[in-house]
Amino acid sequence: MARIFLICPVRKASDEMNTHIETYVRELEASGHTVHWPKRDTRQDGDPVGIRICTDNREEMFAADEVHIWFDHESRGSCFDIGMAYVFEHLRPGRVVIANPSDFLSAPASPQLSLLFSIVAHMFSRPVQMNMVKRWKEYPPDELFRHTTLSDDTHTLRTVPSHTGALCVYGMIFAVMQSVPRKIVLEVNIASTPEKSFDNVLLWLVEHTKNGPKTV
Repeated sequence: MARIFLICPVRKASDEMNTHIETYVRELEASGHTVHWPKRDTRQDGDPVGIRICTDNREEMFAADEVHIWFDHESRGSCFDIGMAYVFEHLRPGRVVIANPSDFLSAPASPQLSLLFSIVAHMFSRPVQMNMVKRWKEYPPDELFRHTTLSDDTHTLRTVPSHTGALCVYGMIFAVMQSVPRKIVLEVNIASTPEKSFDNVLLWLVEHTKNGPKTV
């Protein structure tokens, strides 16, 4: 049986969506799988920055056999995790699964949709792939990398994290920093927030690596 990490909305998920997700999780667990569902299994409080939550989720993801994604076009937190899943897929090809394919296939074009489709296209028939490519062309995955530049061991972040494509890329960088030292610098103005946020996470990474490349 597989150890599964589930990417899904947490903070802004509706009660109805949480019910559907819980049903999905329970069905997997009833089949003998072990599921890490962040809403239930990652401690969401006591972290005013958000870095501990991101780190905990990353550790669980890369310890898993598979990553399942409950896609929600409105979820910003999922974008960061989708970026990490992109790295996971390159380490373990074919182990990323769409949990709600109907919602995924009907979602409007977006950077996160294009990136995710680039790693799960094999799940779908040729006609479905061709239909999805039309939306993919609106946000080519290769264009995501304009949000950062890498020089030696330094990533310069060029876009605020409210941009979903940038957030996907920052998730990729964070995944890599599990084992590869990187220095993070900002080319945009980002202000800290009173509550946990990706703004706070990026500012934390800048401070953490200010004296040179580090892992996280």
